[in-house]
Parts: sequence; C-alpha cells; structure tokens
Amino acid sequence: MRQAPPLGNKKSEYGHGFECVNIDKQPGLEHPLLKNHIIQFFNREPNGPLGLRVQDKKCPSGRIPVPRRSISLKKGLKDGPYFYTMIRKVGHFLGTKGISTVAYPTVGHDGQFYRCKLWITGPEGTNQSSIQIGWEVFPKKYGDDMPHFFTFLTTDSYRTICYHMECTGYIQVSRIIVPSMIIYQSESAGSQFNIEISIQKERQTGNWWVRVGDEYVGYWPKGVLPNVDFAQNITWGCEDSEAYVPTMFDNGHSPHEGLELNFNNPLP
Repeated sequence: MRQAPPLGNKKSEYGHGFECVNIDKQPGLEHPLLKNHIIQFFNREPNGPLGLRVQDKKCPSGRIPVPRRSISLKKGLKDGPYFYTMIRKVGHFLGTKGISTVAYPTVGHDGQFYRCKLWITGPEGTNQSSIQIGWEVFPKKYGDDMPHFFTFLTTDSYRTICYHMECTGYIQVSRIIVPSMIIYQSESAGSQFNIEISIQKERQTGNWWVRVGDEYVGYWPKGVLPNVDFAQNITWGCEDSEAYVPTMFDNGHSPHEGLELNFNNPLP
C-alpha cells in the first residue's frame, strides 16, 4: 500500500493533531487506482453523529480533517502473542454493525494495546482483504491513554496493513468524525458513552462505507477492494496484548457498572 504524505504541525480549525484540507486534495486520492476518482457521498443525508460523544469541532465546508502522521504501527506494536474474545459468523454479508460502551482499560506504554472492534473479511485466497473499525487504547501509537476511533485495512492477507489514513485509498467525507480521533470514555458506575459503528457496502457503487451513528465518515472505493463483492466472515470482539481479555459482554466489570459491549447485527 502506498503511504500518504506527511502534514504540517500547525493547529487547524479541527484542533491539534489534525489538518483541515480540501476534500478533493486529501491523501487518499493519491492511490494509483483512484487517479480520476470522483468523491462520492452516501445516497441519503446523515442526521448527525448519534451514539458517539466527540469534541465540538469540525472543519469548514468543503474541507475534511486529516490526522497528522502517527508512529508506525510496526514500530509501536508489541510482539505477540495476542489474546482475543470474539464471535464470528460465516456466510454472505454486505456489512455489519454494533454498539460498544467505550471503556478505560489500563494499558502499558511499551507497545501494549487494547481494542474492541468489528471486522469483515472477503473470500479466502492469497490476497484476502479485511476491514476493521472500532476503538482502541494504544499509548505508544497515540502518545496518550485515551480511547481512539480507528479504521484498518489489508488487501493481501496481512502482508501489508494500513491504519486510519496512513495509506492512500481511503476517502474521508465527514467534517466531524475522523479515524484516530479521541472519543470520550465511560466511567465505572458513572457516565456511559457508546460508540455505534458499522461497515456497509453500498449496492449501487460497490463502495465499503464506515459509519458512526448516522454519520457516514468515509469509504474504500470498489477499485481498492476489487475482490470483495461480499463479506465471507463477520466478527465482533476485543483484542488484548496481555494475557487477560475481559469478556466482550461485560468488559470485566459487573453489570451495574455499565461498560457493556454489544456487537451484533450482520447485514445480509
């Protein structure tokens, strides 16, 4: 995958760590298969980012937030093994969706991480593709202990991987929500904040869309994922770099504390 070019360090209208750029000048369009790509929008107007509490900022009309380059995942990632709690369905799907309470796991700063996500994989083969979205706490990657919204893509059975907008091919359309942004976390026996996320294929265009609440955040064009006419596997769950993984339904806390994860709902 082709790496996106780095951005500057000045503060933008969206805040530190992001640059507001013209939507037709975003890094994703530098993918060689998107030379003449016309940016598309989902075929209905979103009502707003329901199910997620974020900062009260957005880029001006015609511009989108682009995260500045973060540490390389391969440099920041702790060597395995990794531990999972998950549920998987096999079939013929056009997406999936789910709701997760954003928790606050304690994570070390030596390459450890914790993430909850949903993901889809295309038909098996030497170049199997996978899309993943969710939230993660990854101090060495982001430089803080906060949960961040993330997206992930591989198109060659994990030989190369790409997070957020660090590689070309992903097209951002939302002015409000962007991969790598900080999202609010829940408090034990206190305020609860959910993230409602989905991966959805648009039948008319073949684009694979990322949605948070009712906000269509961005998409991978059909040309970037030519071998994914449908999702063969859909999976929901959590991943930890340590030996203990809280169950995906109670997150290691008693029910009265909240912190519930509820990933489900395949889209046929």
